[in-house]
Amino acid sequence: MQTKLFKLSIIGLMLVVLGVGLGVVGEANSLPNMIIQPPPHPRLDVDIRTDRSWYSIGSELRIFGWVSEQAYLYVLHCDSQGQTWLVFPNRYSRNNLIGPGSYQLPDGPYRFIVTGPSGTEYLLAIASTTRVNIYDFLRFPQDPFKENSYPLILDPQALREEVRSKFKAEFRLQIGGEKPGIQLKIVPVKWDTAWTNFQVGAGPVNQNPQAQFNYWPSNPQVNQVVQFDASASSDPDGYITSWQWDFDSDGVTDAWGQTTTHQFYSQSEFRVTLTVQDDDGATSSTTRIVTVSGVGARFSVTEPVSFQSNGDWINGWYWVRRWNHWAQWSWKAISLTPNQAYINFHLLVTNKDGGSGFSTTVKIKILNQWGQVVEQGQVDLINPFKPQFSGDTEGVGYSAYGAYQIQNLSLLGQLFTVKIEWPPVGYGYHLAAQQDSAKLVYTY
Repeated sequence: MQTKLFKLSIIGLMLVVLGVGLGVVGEANSLPNMIIQPPPHPRLDVDIRTDRSWYSIGSELRIFGWVSEQAYLYVLHCDSQGQTWLVFPNRYSRNNLIGPGSYQLPDGPYRFIVTGPSGTEYLLAIASTTRVNIYDFLRFPQDPFKENSYPLILDPQALREEVRSKFKAEFRLQIGGEKPGIQLKIVPVKWDTAWTNFQVGAGPVNQNPQAQFNYWPSNPQVNQVVQFDASASSDPDGYITSWQWDFDSDGVTDAWGQTTTHQFYSQSEFRVTLTVQDDDGATSSTTRIVTVSGVGARFSVTEPVSFQSNGDWINGWYWVRRWNHWAQWSWKAISLTPNQAYINFHLLVTNKDGGSGFSTTVKIKILNQWGQVVEQGQVDLINPFKPQFSGDTEGVGYSAYGAYQIQNLSLLGQLFTVKIEWPPVGYGYHLAAQQDSAKLVYTY
């Protein structure tokens, strides 16, 4: 999306937030004549501030504030030449009914860029429960943004008087109704104002941010999750807006954010580079060497926590031997971080007549804790002795062994299920399973 720029010509970027009705009390001569002081006892509160008190020319400015209840908000800018501009609502953001709560400007794909000259600028916030006819004070009232995304206010004094009169108590005359006679109703308008100022100068050039980060553990091992934290980074004249991480020195950003995690899959020294950018677009980088040590692979075998099958039960085994027969095993999540993992199978296999069936290929499905299939594959089962028997084994069958390597190791961080279904590859085989027919084996 194209970014829109609003260049504040200033010493004085003055944004006036009109949204709550206004009135004027004791205005100081030293202030711009478009600033309106708040009422002595406001029934609505508004606030306005900037993200900094001093800006260099060419830097970006942001406005923050809040209103105590829903109100109309307008923003005017009074520049160093005495001209006043409407900057909110604007061509890019026309809905100015906001709140209650905080607000931020810009509130869309546009920016406020300070262009100079040096000096003092002012912001005035005005909030009101009724609208201000502000477009009447522009060159093209019916098409207010025809000439400029942030149009010029032709007569700020007249606008000021309009605001003063607009937010007096509203009178309503009612004749008739349930009670005879003439009824006069006074409806007060809620409004408030607030203003602030800041300095603009061509003075010192923007200072670069300082990139710093820490990580732990300080001596990570292969496949271990390493935490990276860049909160020690700083900017002497602003704030940091982005953090980019390169973990393998290839010049490509591997992660974003002030904090992140990473795993190193080999034993080596890695150059980890953090690049930060400040609010004026300046960047800075720092690189640290992270030494990753190797450890002897540790081995673990985990039994399933549950087993289910709708196969035919014969001699302690569930035979999966026709359509819609299945068997499945479930494992609970493991807390370790494995570098490889397998499901080891020990099943019984026969041919369709119950005789020799020393090998077959079984299709595998892995389901997550919500029953969704997240990985599929197959495993070759074989009995290395290749027994030969043509008659019915009466439910005994022949042992066959195989292993399936899990590709997505993140599955082990949650409850997961491994499922086999009939038919296997080659329809003429029957399979038998039980609780201890499958085991999870992994190294870490």
